Amino acid sequence: MKAVIRGKIISISTHLKKENIQKRKYLEDKLLKLQHEHSVTMNDSIKSDMVKFKKELDDLNMVEVQKKIIFNKQQYCDVGGKSLKLLSYKLRKQQAERTIHKIRNPLDGQLETEEEKIQQCFQNYYRKLYSQTHVDNNQEVNTFLSKLELPTVTEEQNKLLVSTITSEEIHSAIKRLKGGKMAGSDGFGPEWYKIMQDHLTPTLQKTFNWVMKGKIVPPSWKEAIISIIKKEGKDNLNCSNYRPISVLNIDYKLFTSIISKRLETILPGLIHNDQTGFIKHRQTQDNIRKVLHIMNQVHRQKIETLVLSLDAEKAFDSVRWSFLYQVLERFGFDKSIINTISGLYDKPTAKIKINGDLTESFILERGTRQGCCLSPLLFALFIEPLSQWIRQRRDIIGIRTIGGEQKLALFADDLLLVMSHPNLVLPKLMKILSDFGLYSGYKVNVNKTQVLTVNYDPPAEIKNCYKWEWEADSIRYLGVVIHRDPNEMFEANYAPLNIAIKSDIQRWNAIPFLDLHSRIESVKLNILPRFLYLFQSLPVPVPSKQFVEWDKMLSKYIWKGKKARVKYKTLQLKKEKGGCGLPCLREYFCAAQLRPLICLCCPDYTAGWKNVEGETVKTMPIKAIIADTKLQSKINLADEPISQVMISAWNEAIRICGLENASKLLRWCAYDSDFLPNQHDDRFKKWISKGLTNYYSFVHKGTFQCFETLKRKHDLCADDFFRFLQVRNYFNKELKVHLHNLRFVETFILLTKSKPGKTISRLYDAILRCKKDSTDYIKVKWEKEASLTISEDDWGHICKIPWTTTRSKVWREFCWKNIIRFFITPKQKRYQGRGFTCWRCGRDDANHFHIFWDCQTIQQYWSQIHNHLQNIFTANFPLTFECIFLCNIPVDKLNHNDQKLLFILLAGSKKALTRKWLKREPPTTDDWINVVKEIYVLERLSFSINVQRDTFYKIWSKWTEYVKPVVSDFS
Repeated sequence: MKAVIRGKIISISTHLKKENIQKRKYLEDKLLKLQHEHSVTMNDSIKSDMVKFKKELDDLNMVEVQKKIIFNKQQYCDVGGKSLKLLSYKLRKQQAERTIHKIRNPLDGQLETEEEKIQQCFQNYYRKLYSQTHVDNNQEVNTFLSKLELPTVTEEQNKLLVSTITSEEIHSAIKRLKGGKMAGSDGFGPEWYKIMQDHLTPTLQKTFNWVMKGKIVPPSWKEAIISIIKKEGKDNLNCSNYRPISVLNIDYKLFTSIISKRLETILPGLIHNDQTGFIKHRQTQDNIRKVLHIMNQVHRQKIETLVLSLDAEKAFDSVRWSFLYQVLERFGFDKSIINTISGLYDKPTAKIKINGDLTESFILERGTRQGCCLSPLLFALFIEPLSQWIRQRRDIIGIRTIGGEQKLALFADDLLLVMSHPNLVLPKLMKILSDFGLYSGYKVNVNKTQVLTVNYDPPAEIKNCYKWEWEADSIRYLGVVIHRDPNEMFEANYAPLNIAIKSDIQRWNAIPFLDLHSRIESVKLNILPRFLYLFQSLPVPVPSKQFVEWDKMLSKYIWKGKKARVKYKTLQLKKEKGGCGLPCLREYFCAAQLRPLICLCCPDYTAGWKNVEGETVKTMPIKAIIADTKLQSKINLADEPISQVMISAWNEAIRICGLENASKLLRWCAYDSDFLPNQHDDRFKKWISKGLTNYYSFVHKGTFQCFETLKRKHDLCADDFFRFLQVRNYFNKELKVHLHNLRFVETFILLTKSKPGKTISRLYDAILRCKKDSTDYIKVKWEKEASLTISEDDWGHICKIPWTTTRSKVWREFCWKNIIRFFITPKQKRYQGRGFTCWRCGRDDANHFHIFWDCQTIQQYWSQIHNHLQNIFTANFPLTFECIFLCNIPVDKLNHNDQKLLFILLAGSKKALTRKWLKREPPTTDDWINVVKEIYVLERLSFSINVQRDTFYKIWSKWTEYVKPVVSDFS
């Protein structure tokens, strides 16, 4: 089917291309012949024919140029300057780096510069990398695996894995496909599957279930195209310093996506929480936090410790399939699912893509397949026996904590080990790693191993045996620098980040066409993630002056070093409040530091650091002190610096939100410093085990529950009635008034009752909603200039409209600029020592209201626009500034599509004004129609690309019918 469709597409495209080429050739030949005749005869009629054919040829060329220009405009309008400017700049740089001009031959070390020899070098390297020598050690592997205390898959879980694939699963898998990705060897990309999913699903379902039943995959599933990308900071002359990225057929990806979705629900019960890579509900930061807790304890107890960060040689590419299948069997996976996986790995082939050309195909004999959804999950199962072996070996001594002995932390193949008594443990550990490598193919790259010694001076024999950098003050683990001295953690991590961001900003400033929103987008997409990763990973306090410096740096970048036209705090507001969503780094830091607190309060969330960190500080629950600053002052948190940062972040968030009193609802009645009965009665502490902790736990649906209800729910006895009265009396006097004004506190409570998901963004949004910053000062200016009164609800509606006007970010930005008073008026120029009269009518003190509405010269223009709008929608709109310019129009009688069109037309009317900026003549309705025509063309193209042309015509139908008699090319 795919072959036929692809053939048809190629046939049609080729036919159209041939027609175009033939027509062009005919015109060129005819023109050349006429030119020759004219040079001989000098006949005027021939000259006129020449002009005619030349015009046809020019028109043909112009059509092609216009197509490309329109497509470029559509992309720019849809996603703004970020797409075509910043991103293309970055891609051009990457493309130049990806071109390989020379390579060192892995066989003889000679530099090769010829294209064919470069290809041969890479083919030989990867052929060897993915080759597997025959090893007959199945019995030894089975003996090894049988000694490990590994969990097993239940019968119900196996039934889920081997059950028939449903059409709903296929639809979900297609929905998860990311657009814009390269197609596999069959040439069909994700977009084709999304468009054709209703037609494809029955065939895909038959195919997938046939594979599940027969354990044989279609030949095209075994093909892969490997693109290579240079590793940053590595020698680009070595084949090993390029990262292979495989492109597989979408059919194969959909099948493995379905299997991986089934498997990911099982893995948390099979894989120990020491492993955080690719396991659902586990994050990179979990391991970093655990390691930092261990380091803190090592320092406090002065334990002789060695921290070892291991680097495996091509870990994913070295997986021995026979060992993997035996591991799956040991975990208790059904034979059927193991055979299905072995079918996927039955003699797969690959070609290497070098400088746009493909090498010959070769067979893969080991390694998890790059680009396969199953690969990371299979690798987590593959590496688990090693971690379990280390955990259960008593002679591998870790660090004893309140949560048990801690030895290791893994993120996929990144293995970090913490051991005490290093002189005894290290040789045994290295023997374990060597033996595991013989079984599995896993091999440690000794040369890249990092070590960090704490309270430990290795003897000469250890240093001579292991040639590592023993004097290092820090190691890098999962993108974070772990320093021997905890006081150096901030400088070790944030100083390099500051340098890198300043360097990027300096480079981006050299790009002259990055506009305001492109710069804001670059902060969101490039700068914020780097800050946020450290905010999440490092429980280290950040000085207030550092946030001020970061804000100044970003503000200077956003405004290109010029004076800001909009307040920085206004830019940080949410779009629906009149801002641009520029990140607030201080609030993001608070939200990131509060995520662990959410996890501590959520009983369903499991992580290794929770066992190490514990739930108490000085024999008191951490959750009991977060809302009680008096208790915090009584407890010395110096010995718990990580918990201290978390509690400080809570206090800062509460201060920003102004909820110091409302947060008291989270105090525990057993420990509340203001609740006097708990100082003489320990019975309140026994309520904790019954589920009565903070005052909010006594509340249900906004009401303090009666004693009988609490007695039934929490197993209280009759003797508790008087204590209940004490708590209720205190609640009614001190806390009840705050029950319906929780805001941020309510978000915090809701997050603790479910497994964390998008925790940081939800906390961040809750903090922003509580902040008092707003665009009301802009509303006041409009009200003063236009002599009107705008209600709070109406202003909220006005602020939302710009971001829903069109699909185009460029037009949304323009509409926002009008509302926010972005454009510089003559009145503002007066303060700069320049002219301040209206360039149209010469009036003094021309402000925003005058320039955009009140100028007598443009009154007729707005009157005509108003008449056209009433005729188009057959509705009456008041001809007022608030209605027409601020778009606060009563649109209840208009349907959704008409509302969209109305706001687009109003945006066009304002654009016609700004295009006549500093010109005496006012805009005309023809100018307006031309602007709307531009929007129309680009919107139609955008909707067509997204296969939504029907929706487009529903929105624009009234406009096209109205304007068609005037403008012939609207259709």
